[in-house]
Amino acid sequence: MSETPIFDEIEKPTPIYGNITGDNKVITPAPSKKPQPKVVAATVGGAVGAALSTVIIWVAETVSKIDIPTEVEGASVILITAGLTFAAGYFKKN
Repeated sequence: MSETPIFDEIEKPTPIYGNITGDNKVITPAPSKKPQPKVVAATVGGAVGAALSTVIIWVAETVSKIDIPTEVEGASVILITAGLTFAAGYFKKN
């Protein structure tokens, strides 16, 4: 009867990150837990977009003296937030 090795005793493969093609091996460092600049910019853009959309809707209702329907307000918040999130991530350089 053979003995099964304990999990800690099993040799684990060394992780290699990057493109590995034929004899041309490219080894890059392990990914970092620090978020990339584009991710941070998009997150900030989303937060600013949510706040800004609320102000834009309030100003539009105040100036026009028209009550914008709730569904239109919700769609506007989503569109403005998505637009600013995309723009912030798109224009941020790595």
